[in-house]
Amino acid sequence: MYNNTVVCIISDIKRDVSPHVIVGTDSNCNIHEGTPDKWKSIMGYSGQLKSFGDKLLENIISSREIKG
Repeated sequence: MYNNTVVCIISDIKRDVSPHVIVGTDSNCNIHEGTPDKWKSIMGYSGQLKSFGDKLLENIISSREIKG
């Protein structure tokens, strides 16, 4: 999903508030929150999905190199 042009994986939906709040995590593990109208799907955009996956993989590899 997009939130202000940041690609995120949805990690939570806070239903105990009105309007509901969607919580997402970007490829750098930053948290983004917003009401449903602030989010939109990117399922049809393979370039953005690939970029997100590449960045996520880079971050995983980088963190393992630092620890190793």
